[in-house]
Amino acid sequence: MYCDEICNVEQHLACPDYQSADNPLVELLTFGEGEKIRRVKPYSQLVFVVRGELEFSYASNSGLKAVENDFFIIPQKIGFNICFQRPASLLIFTLKLDIVFCQQLRRDILNLDDYAVRRKPIVLSANKLLLDLMELAAAAVGKCFLCTIFFRSQIAGLITSISAFYPREEALQFFSPLVSHSLRDIDDDIFKSTVLQAQNSIFSVRELADLANQNVVTFRRRFERIFNMQPHAWITQNRKRLIYEELTMNTKTLAEIVYMFNFSRTNELARFCQIHFGQTAKSIRDNKNR
Repeated sequence: MYCDEICNVEQHLACPDYQSADNPLVELLTFGEGEKIRRVKPYSQLVFVVRGELEFSYASNSGLKAVENDFFIIPQKIGFNICFQRPASLLIFTLKLDIVFCQQLRRDILNLDDYAVRRKPIVLSANKLLLDLMELAAAAVGKCFLCTIFFRSQIAGLITSISAFYPREEALQFFSPLVSHSLRDIDDDIFKSTVLQAQNSIFSVRELADLANQNVVTFRRRFERIFNMQPHAWITQNRKRLIYEELTMNTKTLAEIVYMFNFSRTNELARFCQIHFGQTAKSIRDNKNR
């Protein structure tokens, strides 16, 4: 491990945007020859074969092969199996719900005529640009630089690069499992988009429910089904990230932050920070200014 190479390591480890072990965005995993795994993940994943050879299957798709420098998509909530023909290392990117496509790409995927082609997985081989992006992400994991802001930018770069530098037909088929095709899924996408657009400005379940034109009970049920977590926990996660940013950027007074995040008084902000960061808001700001 190379955590000693990171500058200001204590600041990174204390940051709420630092990757947690139980909910990683990017993982670098190794497997032995003949080893088999079966998983079901709540989010889709982009899997890059750093070295080795494997065979994978999911749903009605079986006997799919990938070798070194190949990459492929595993759709969310679908059980998949991987068998390793040779010792292998995988770089796995978890594609959270804030992954978005440009409107034209999404429209082209939805307009694919052949449903079988739309749902058939495709394995691509990484070009030089993709290899550089993968290498950078793998190096960050290897050196303990587990910043989710950095990883989110890497994932966005991967998505954009695949759509820009691979033949259109290959890109459409590759991304197709990530795009909703049923009316219910399209409606869910509208719901997700509405919620995500408000993640930096609304910090109340009731206000989010009003924004989505639903009562609180219906909103909670739908939110949990789509986001795989309770709305209150999701709001708290966003508040933690944004509050920490405001405290460390030092551009707003504590009173302004109290108002911005719907606290009734400064003591409430201090208690929130003590619970989630282990120190008060004033301490976080003072430590940052040293």
